Amino acid sequence: MSAKTGDPVAIHWFRKGLRLHDNPGLLRSLSLSKGGGKIYPVYIVDGNCYQLRKCSVNRAKFLLECVQDLDNSLRQCGSRLYVAS
Repeated sequence: MSAKTGDPVAIHWFRKGLRLHDNPGLLRSLSLSKGGGKIYPVYIVDGNCYQLRKCSVNRAKFLLECVQDLDNSLRQCGSRLYVAS
């Protein structure tokens, strides 16, 4: 389903908080998408980020699991997570 001309379009950039339940900006965007609008939730993986370059294997695995869980949650709401690097 694509947004019609005049329908609201929102981009939500996830930076640190990879959760739905306590994210009022994202919840508002999701409610707009139910009315015919479109939301593009985005997470950008920065390979040059100090925290990512210096983290342990377990921390990197945890981050990947959080991103996957966020995508699954968004899919249950009728959206999906767009990941870029």
